[in-house]
Parts: sequence; structure tokens; C-alpha cells
Amino acid sequence: MSEQREVKLLSLVDVLEPLSEEELEEVSTRCPRFSLDAGQEFYGSSEHDGGLFLLEEGHIVIYKMGAWPPAAQQGSI
Repeated sequence: MSEQREVKLLSLVDVLEPLSEEELEEVSTRCPRFSLDAGQEFYGSSEHDGGLFLLEEGHIVIYKMGAWPPAAQQGSI
């Protein structure tokens, strides 16, 4: 995807809307893009202590660890 298209998509995210085009370009270059197969995990609390993840397309299930039974929140784009 071109940087220009990526910046345009980022500008449509409510929380990023106040950022200038230059700031969005920086966000674009600092955020690595990656794809996952269905069912593949990409994040665990022991791997990372926080961050912001932007879902471009697809479906995601988020589980709260330590809860029993496991609580899940689902979302899709």
C-alpha cells in the first residue's frame, strides 16, 4: 500500500483525526504492517506491556487473561 493511501486511512481513525499530515506520515512509518492467518495469535501480555494496534481489515477476538471463564470481546472491520 502506498504511504499516501496509508496516511489517508489513518486520517479516518477518530483518535488520529487531530494529527497533521506530517504526524500521520510518522505514525505510518513507525507502525509495522503485518498479516496473520486465521487463528494465529499475535500478542500476549508477557510479550509487550502496551501499545496501540490498528486493524485494517478482518476480525479479531480479544481475551482477558486471568478471568474464568475466559471473557472475549469480538470486533471486525
